[in-house]
Amino acid sequence: MNIIEVDPSDREQINQLLERNTLSQLDSSSSKLNTIIFSDGRKFPLGWKLIDSKKIIRGMVLNLISEYTHKNKIYYASIISTWAVDKDYRKDTGKLLEKFLMQKNVDFLINGSAIKPVARRLINAKFLEVKNSDFKKVYFWVTNYKSFFIFLKFKYKLPLLLSYILIKSGSLFDKFIKLLFNYKSNSNIKILNHIPDTFDKDFKIISNKFSILKDKKNIERRVKNGLRNNECIIFYLIVNDTPVGYAIVDIFNFKENINKMTIFDIHVIDNNHLFIKDLLNEIICYGKNQDYAFIEIYGTQNDIKKSIIKTRPFRRSFETNPFYFRVMNDELNNIDKFKLWMPTIFDTDRSFY
Repeated sequence: MNIIEVDPSDREQINQLLERNTLSQLDSSSSKLNTIIFSDGRKFPLGWKLIDSKKIIRGMVLNLISEYTHKNKIYYASIISTWAVDKDYRKDTGKLLEKFLMQKNVDFLINGSAIKPVARRLINAKFLEVKNSDFKKVYFWVTNYKSFFIFLKFKYKLPLLLSYILIKSGSLFDKFIKLLFNYKSNSNIKILNHIPDTFDKDFKIISNKFSILKDKKNIERRVKNGLRNNECIIFYLIVNDTPVGYAIVDIFNFKENINKMTIFDIHVIDNNHLFIKDLLNEIICYGKNQDYAFIEIYGTQNDIKKSIIKTRPFRRSFETNPFYFRVMNDELNNIDKFKLWMPTIFDTDRSFY
């Protein structure tokens, strides 16, 4: 077995591997397979593949690069993504992880979707849990009970009789709620399928914080395909003709007409809690009007958690914290703002479409 770098021309074989492992396939324009040369000339591997003697890809891990900024200096994070290995070749899984861990020219590594067995392996490899964002707790709002119970039926294979009772009850409850409440959109919030040309002027980068670089170019690189394919949308809050906040929200089609929304990121000027409330309420209103099953958020930054709790969401927890990171550049350990870093789902591979 050999391990070599992934090439964009591998997409067909990669999709065959993903299909064998019941994972979502990558389309031809996927940002996960785009070769990027950064402003300082750096170029990183797209990932690594495990190939057998017949040149068939038997395993793979993708390597997604994000730029972070602090005091106008750029730092690079590598996100592990789309880790798949055929069953008979999983004894070599550790070799793929080694390639990810041994790469050069990155300042830190991220795994934002770890399940319990992976989390144990990451901890053994000196990864740390993030402290200033809550990735373990999931907050969610049910926006259509009929759709929500259909989601539960298929997700957890509920008994037919119980499913029938829940779905019928949910349908009646939805009709009752709609009679009582008229969910009107906030006229100050625009729902967009593109990033405005004025984005960089509207939301200037605060260089004294340590955070992912959220300028138009970098956000677009991740979500452009999602916006084009109606897999994500942007809520843009404007007050007195001035943009003051936005939210990036994923739309996932679970089955037929059963959709859920995941809030990837909320950003408002001066952490204004009224603006956060306005964005949350508009997202919930949108979900109700579209009959989406539910809306969820995790990776919640500590400074906006109170605003979320005030909307009285339901709560559940992952079995383990899914977000881990490992410092590769010791300079980061001497940056106080790095210790206050508050990532969101946007910092993970989920925001790459």
